[in-house]
Amino acid sequence: MARTACLLALMSSLVPVVASAQGLRERVKTLGRDYVFEYRAITPDPGIETIVRESDTIVIGIVEASVSLLTQQETALETDHRIRVERVIRRTSQPALAIGDRVTVRCLGGAITIDGLNIVASVPEFPPLQTGATYVLMMRSVPGVPYLYLSYAGRGAFGVAADGKVRPTSQGEDTWVQEHGIVGLDVLLAEVQRILAKAP
Repeated sequence: MARTACLLALMSSLVPVVASAQGLRERVKTLGRDYVFEYRAITPDPGIETIVRESDTIVIGIVEASVSLLTQQETALETDHRIRVERVIRRTSQPALAIGDRVTVRCLGGAITIDGLNIVASVPEFPPLQTGATYVLMMRSVPGVPYLYLSYAGRGAFGVAADGKVRPTSQGEDTWVQEHGIVGLDVLLAEVQRILAKAP
């Protein structure tokens, strides 16, 4: 029960545009055609300080691979991203992480094919992580679950460009960009360290 409550809390800011109690596998077979839908974020940006403080794992990592899957009840579509850790900034949960370790980040949305029919779910506010790209990832763990979630749906992901500039992956208004603009990785990391230094 506790695990279920945690999962619901992490995903409560995302809702499907078309709600249905019918499982996705059953739905696409009933339709007899591809099924494409969106999840919409309904939680405002809490700000970088809250995101950092509430993240038990913060790393710089590279996405090595991604695979989409239906949830156990088949009512949602999620994607697991395998991340190779390049730098550990914070890790308060177990096991400890080191450079070269792999972690899995689970995000809502993705694409799969069932019996030749496609199911595609997107979150327009939070585009999917891209294979081969480098990110600063601020994440939260759930006890007993072998993967992590991005903090605040997707606001915990910052893409690192080849020129060293970092940009939030979230679309729309973002308080970090409003306050700091597009800055270098060193500026973001300095702010993260400042926040962590005063965290209880």
